[in-house]
Amino acid sequence: MHLFYDYHIHTVFSGHSGPEMLVPAILDHAGRRGLRRIAVLEHAPELNRHCRAVFANTASDFPCPQFQMIREQLDYWHRQFPVEVVRAAEVDANPNLRDGSLLTTDLGGIQLVIASTHFLPGIPAFWYNLPENIPTAGIERMYDEWLDWICRVAANPKVDVLAHPGLEMAAVGAIRSFEGKVLDDFARLLKVCLEHDTAFELNESLAKKIPPEVLRGYIDIIAAARDLGVKISPASDAHDLKTIGVFTWAGEIAAKINLGEEDLFQPLMAE
Repeated sequence: MHLFYDYHIHTVFSGHSGPEMLVPAILDHAGRRGLRRIAVLEHAPELNRHCRAVFANTASDFPCPQFQMIREQLDYWHRQFPVEVVRAAEVDANPNLRDGSLLTTDLGGIQLVIASTHFLPGIPAFWYNLPENIPTAGIERMYDEWLDWICRVAANPKVDVLAHPGLEMAAVGAIRSFEGKVLDDFARLLKVCLEHDTAFELNESLAKKIPPEVLRGYIDIIAAARDLGVKISPASDAHDLKTIGVFTWAGEIAAKINLGEEDLFQPLMAE
């Protein structure tokens, strides 16, 4: 099937997107690509600014002025383009408490909350700054802690979608294949998603950040989600215009498992 929806597009306000990722440019490009509905979002907290601060206070509740800026621009621009728009936020779960709570409550006007686990459980670091010389037992313990944590995140009633599930754990080597025990672990996570009506993201960026030999079994996780009735949320995770709505790896998975329109997550759209 062709994926006409992209529910994970970043703006220039991320601090690590292309300078062309202005809201009207995103809407125009999405329309030109034939997308029907998109979600425009940003990180909370701002990853580049607040990485260290996240671990300084277990009760952190970060303000999100970037949300207000995006909301104002979407309110102004969205009627001038043919694509339907959802006001979204990619919000990190609290890595200190690991109870499923989020790092901000500043979600006024947000219609779609996508929860991430960019920060490593039990290790005060961001996933692409993993400290060196962590013993194998430490990596395995981190994975077990992450699994319990992400299940709690999926149960949070404020969370609509899990962002790129497994990306961070695979990128740091805590997941070496999406097979065997890991597949069983994700079956546990999917049951929580089903119980709490939380969608599972099919994120194109996994194919860029995880080696193919590790990623190979991910198709079985998406198929298991579909078979169980967990909705799939298509996501480019675009940080530049040329990747908006581009689903190469994700499109192959959708085609191979005969993903249908009825299997896709559909959030509320802007009024």
